[in-house]
Amino acid sequence: MIFDDFKMIRKDKRFGSMNLTTVEIYDIKRNGIYQGMGKTLNLSVGGMLLEIYDQIPVQLNYGITLQVGLFGSNIVLVKGIVKWLHYYEGNIRIGIQFLPLTKKISDKITNFLEKME
Repeated sequence: MIFDDFKMIRKDKRFGSMNLTTVEIYDIKRNGIYQGMGKTLNLSVGGMLLEIYDQIPVQLNYGITLQVGLFGSNIVLVKGIVKWLHYYEGNIRIGIQFLPLTKKISDKITNFLEKME
């Protein structure tokens, strides 16, 4: 599988999870380049694989802000860095490493993932 390339460098186990997200992507100079929707394909407390259906000029090391719906009305705001890109069947898949999370956000994600095991 194409995602196996990064298994060895990941710190946290990722779980397959499809969650609706709002997405804002910023270039190196902090200019906004995209605002829209996407979905997670997998999630961990340290990052995620995001799929976006629009063609956008995203590059490695761009900043990203996401609001991720975990369950019910539980939404978390996370920020991260684009670490991996892959175009797949007309969509773009983006590997994201989260910037340090607050304990509250980290706990919400951890609780969500524990329910998936």
